[in-house]
Amino acid sequence: MRLWEAIAVVPILALLGTVSAHEGLHAKWSAFKAHHGKSYASHVEAARIEAFSANLRFIEQHNEKFARGEVTYELGLNAMSDMTPEEIRSTKFGAIVNHEARAALNATAHVMMPSAGYVDWRGRAVSGVRNQASCGSCYTFSSAGAVESTLMRKGQGEQDLSEQELVDCTYKKYWSGQLNLGCGGGDPATTIKHGLQYGMSSEGDYRYTSGQTQTQGQCRNTGRQRNLSNLRIYSVAARDENALANALQKGPIAITLNGENNEFYNYRGGIYNNPACSTQINHAVLLVGYGQQNGQEYWVIKNSWGPSWGENGFMKMAKGYNRCGIVSQDSYYVD
Repeated sequence: MRLWEAIAVVPILALLGTVSAHEGLHAKWSAFKAHHGKSYASHVEAARIEAFSANLRFIEQHNEKFARGEVTYELGLNAMSDMTPEEIRSTKFGAIVNHEARAALNATAHVMMPSAGYVDWRGRAVSGVRNQASCGSCYTFSSAGAVESTLMRKGQGEQDLSEQELVDCTYKKYWSGQLNLGCGGGDPATTIKHGLQYGMSSEGDYRYTSGQTQTQGQCRNTGRQRNLSNLRIYSVAARDENALANALQKGPIAITLNGENNEFYNYRGGIYNNPACSTQINHAVLLVGYGQQNGQEYWVIKNSWGPSWGENGFMKMAKGYNRCGIVSQDSYYVD
């Protein structure tokens, strides 16, 4: 091949590579939309595919490090992969620390046994993974999950309780300090106390709508609230992962942490051990277990971002480092 012919071939090969990459992106985009049942108006699809492309690049680059054994967790696409980090931050977080509400609680009154090497309440006393959608109502899913688990542990039936009732009926109602703010966030301690005092309706009687309408404060009486006055809320002291492990033997625990980074948004599996994760609280989840894998201890948390996120809606998070502030604040269980 003469020199001028070789020079001409180079940009053609580069163009073919660009076309191939473009076709590959659109194939993945089409598969993503089909898998998650998504469709878009023509004037918004370009922005969605741009966000998807950025997330896909980030995931693929991280997973190259995972394949080399440089990190202990992998990332993957989920139902939020068409959103920008800014959109996720503005719609998925809502844990507010109400110190006045927490001060009114008693510390755990139970004598705990030394923690076992493995605890997992899934399959025994953990309800199904749900999706808070575009509402900062994570605190209600954490709170309802703690109560649901208690009822299952005590043999009092498996029932999905209404997060929407908690969004509506705790809105601006408790203590003179920080109040629950519906889709603007809230405190699990405040929320659990309300549920135990006034009872909770089932999800079937009081459907979750905040993901679509972001309504709040329109509290209604279904007349079918389950009486929970025989239950009590207990706190587990902050900054003590051993105390948290001990308390978890009693049952799942409502906890708060920080989930505000791209690795957390796109988590797919493995032990999430990310030293860059902030300890500033902004998210509420349910702690359902702990264990050990390849010499690394981990917590198991249940999120409220739907089953496409993480390991079918769950995450293994490194234990022993206060990763993401998992013990930066008190946590709560019901008994």
